Amino acid sequence: MKLPIGLVGPNDTVRHILSVAKPYKDQIEIHTFIYRDFHEVKDIINQHQNIPIWFFSGQVPYTVAKEIKPDINAVYPQLNGSSLAKVLLEMSYKKNLPLNKISFDTLPSKEIIDFYEEHKLPSQQLKLFPYTGYRPKKELFDFHKQHFHQGKVNVCVTGIRDVYNRLVEYGIPAFRIVPSKLAIKNALEQAIQKGDILQLKSAQIAIINIALLTNRKKQTLNLSSIARQRLNLKIQEKMLDFAEKIAGSMIKQSDHKYTIFTTRGTLNQTNSQSLYHLIHQINTITNLSANIGIGYGDTVLSAEQNADIALQHSESNGENIVMIAAKDGRIKGPIDNLLEIEYQTLTKDKVLTKRLTTSGISISTFSKCLAIQQQLNKGFINAHDLAKNLHMTQRNARRILNDLEKNKLAKIIGEEMSGSRGRPRRLFKIGIVEDS
Repeated sequence: MKLPIGLVGPNDTVRHILSVAKPYKDQIEIHTFIYRDFHEVKDIINQHQNIPIWFFSGQVPYTVAKEIKPDINAVYPQLNGSSLAKVLLEMSYKKNLPLNKISFDTLPSKEIIDFYEEHKLPSQQLKLFPYTGYRPKKELFDFHKQHFHQGKVNVCVTGIRDVYNRLVEYGIPAFRIVPSKLAIKNALEQAIQKGDILQLKSAQIAIINIALLTNRKKQTLNLSSIARQRLNLKIQEKMLDFAEKIAGSMIKQSDHKYTIFTTRGTLNQTNSQSLYHLIHQINTITNLSANIGIGYGDTVLSAEQNADIALQHSESNGENIVMIAAKDGRIKGPIDNLLEIEYQTLTKDKVLTKRLTTSGISISTFSKCLAIQQQLNKGFINAHDLAKNLHMTQRNARRILNDLEKNKLAKIIGEEMSGSRGRPRRLFKIGIVEDS
C-alpha cells in the first residue's frame, strides 16, 4: 500500500518537487494542494485531516502548519549549501554579477558564511536576514530594497516567491533560492520514514482500563443481588459495544474494572468523544463516575503496565478523565481537555535529577509545568496558569514555581499586572538554568 502524502506550496515549487519525486511513485501517493498565499495553509490542513504525512514546500508553510497543529507529521526541504551554490553559479556565469555585495533572506547565516569561506569568497559586505518560522513579506522586501537603494548591495536573494516577484517589479536585480534536488530527496526519505513509524505505531497494542469509582455517596453496593447482576449486564453491554466499535476484545476484571484490548491504529481512528460517550453512558446507568487509562506498547505486558500507569494518572486528575501512557513512558492528557498536556515520568538527565531531588518536586510535576508553558506558547508561565491547568490552588502553584526558581529549574523573567488592584504576577520561564 502506498503512503499518502499531502504536498503543499506555490505552483512552481510544487511542480519542481513533483518532478524530483517521480522515482518514489511506487512508494508514495502524492496529493497536491497549491496555494497563492501561505495563510491558506490553515484551511488546507483543517479540510484534509485524513492525510497522514505532509510535505511542505518550505520553512514558512511548515511553520504555519506546526502552529495550527503542533503534532502534525510534516517535513520540508531545507535550503542549504547546494541551493546557495546553484544561485551563485547562475549569478556569476550567466549574469556575470559580483558575489561580494548580496543581500540574503531565509537561508541560515552559517550556511552562507561557511560556503563563502570554503570557496575563498569575500563575505564582509554581505547583508543577511536569517530567521526561524516566518516573517511578513513586506519586512523582507523592505530589507532588500533598503540595502539596494543605499548602494550596499548589487543584487538580492530571497527564499520567498512573492518577495522575489515584488523586487523584480521594482527593477531590483533579484534571484529566488529554491530547495535543491538533494534537499527534496532527503525530505522525501524523511517523509517515508515518518510513514513507516506511523505504521509501526498503528501495529502497537493498545489496552484500555476503565474503572468505576465507588467512593461516592450514591453507590450500587446497596442493590439486591439480582438488581446488581442486571446492572452489571447493562455495563458489560456498553463495554462490549465499545469494544466492537474499535475491533477489540473485552475482559471483565471485577464489577468495577474492565479492560479492552485493541491496536493503536484502530483506536486512533476512533474519535476521542467516543470515550467520553462511554463514560457518560456509565454515569447514566450507575450514577458513578469513571476513569479511563490507555496504554500503548509493543507487547501485551508493556501495554498493560502503561495502561495501569495511565489509569493512576487519570484518577489523580479527578473524575471522568481519560489519560494515555505512550510506549516511551510519556503521559498525555487529560484527553480533550481545553489544555491537553503531555509530560514524562522518567528522566536520565543527571543535572535535572539532582535539582529535582533537592527541590522535592517530582519529574511529573516539572514536566507538566514545562508542557503547559509550551502549550500556552508564551515562553513563560505564571501561578494562575499553573493553578488553572493542574487544578490546584494558586498558593500551591506559587510554591512550586518558587521552588523551581530556587533550584535553577526556572527563572523569573518579569511581572504582569493581574488586575487594576491586584499585585503583579511573577512570570517564570521553566527550564534548566545554566550555572553562571
